[in-house]
Amino acid sequence: MKKLALTSLALLCLILTSCENEPIGETIINRDTFEVDSELYALLERTPGDAAEDPLECIDFNYAFVIFIFDENLEYIEPISIQDNEQFIGLLNAMPDNYSISISYPIKGTQSNGELLEINNNDELKEALEACEKDEELRNCNGTFRSCYWQIDEWEGYENGYEGLYIAVNDHDLLQLHVGTKIYFGSWVTFHIGDELHMNVSFITEEENEVGSFWNNDWRVISLSDNLIELENGPRRVRIIQNCDWSCETQVYQVCEQDGTPGEALLNLYDYSLCTEIPTTHDRSSSLLLSYFETEQDAIDDVNEVEPAEYTNVSNPQTIYFRIETIEEEELLGIESFDIEAIPCDPLSQGNNK
Repeated sequence: MKKLALTSLALLCLILTSCENEPIGETIINRDTFEVDSELYALLERTPGDAAEDPLECIDFNYAFVIFIFDENLEYIEPISIQDNEQFIGLLNAMPDNYSISISYPIKGTQSNGELLEINNNDELKEALEACEKDEELRNCNGTFRSCYWQIDEWEGYENGYEGLYIAVNDHDLLQLHVGTKIYFGSWVTFHIGDELHMNVSFITEEENEVGSFWNNDWRVISLSDNLIELENGPRRVRIIQNCDWSCETQVYQVCEQDGTPGEALLNLYDYSLCTEIPTTHDRSSSLLLSYFETEQDAIDDVNEVEPAEYTNVSNPQTIYFRIETIEEEELLGIESFDIEAIPCDPLSQGNNK
């Protein structure tokens, strides 16, 4: 866990510098120590600062305070006055693995909500840092899920029928699940049960809809990173990966030409539903149905609907028109369009360029 390349010379320099900068005086030595190789120590190493890995931003310690150093035999070595985050992290990173430390309590910290927190012993320190860790985990999970689009990935042994489909968070902070020509809207709440992070998902669907039956559950978050979320609910598991390749700014859906047919491409129009601008008349809850047409008049008359899953363009570029309707009420909310274009790609191209 520790950076063994940082020698005791670095620690000695920290000690001498600290003693030079801040005389400690007659401080009572706290012998309620905890080891460098301990959970509490690992949490402390996440004190905010440029040198910290995965810092806990929700508590900022109020300096100065004193740290007591003990060797591998719990023999007291030296007190060090800690003046700021960078010095604190430098000291923690330089400490030999078999050493221990203690803190001259009470110490204080400012929480992310601006409230002052007083900590009087190791138990209170661990409790505060664990609470901060959970709060950070919630904020990271929510913040991560709001970034880019998310694609449901294959997971061997856990097929669910939604692989390859997309989830997005829209401007109203609602989930959008894109299933073929349909868009479902919902919400999510993250919370902890003990030390476990959970995500409660709820899509608003018509009665006895399989989307609601599958997704509307309390999911345990078993893995979380900036570009991956893995969820578990009983025997079900879902892996969702971040996809930041999509760009809807140009309103052009570009796909590589087919071999031997310049200017012609096979497109899945479902994919571009991610770029659908939801009409302002939408109630932010009703599920939507999209239908695709080659002319605006066909879209108005609702005739000659094209098959969107495997569509070959008839001109290049070409405009595609689509109707946006509510599924249950069959209310027409609008008719929109986007352009499709077949473009030449090199042989190593992975397919779609958005």
